Amino acid sequence: MFTDTELRFLESRQQGRLATIGPDDAPQIHPVAFVVDSGYGSVDISGVRLRESQKYRNVRRDPRVSLVVDDPSLPLRGFDELSGRGLEIHGIAELAEMSGADVIRVRPVRLDSWNLGGSGHQSRFVG
Repeated sequence: MFTDTELRFLESRQQGRLATIGPDDAPQIHPVAFVVDSGYGSVDISGVRLRESQKYRNVRRDPRVSLVVDDPSLPLRGFDELSGRGLEIHGIAELAEMSGADVIRVRPVRLDSWNLGGSGHQSRFVG
């Protein structure tokens, strides 16, 4: 699912931003902590009282999500391809439970990366 470079990058990060579709069909962005489940091919998001959160309700209603994980130590400078790096995971989320805790499990459909393992933007469908 993830390349070795993508997996190493994701495992070196602890936080991302999850975009869900709100009740008024407008995007809502939520800072989240996540872990990669490479065996399951997903990114799992958990949190305190997750089931009570707007992001959880949004996913229950519409499972289409995007998760952006980038490197905040590298500044973005306009259109300079050598600035910043990150990964955007476009996927379908499912509500699950792991070890008694609620989880939003994101299964990638498309991956967009920039400046990971080289310069430039790459996009590919997975599944």
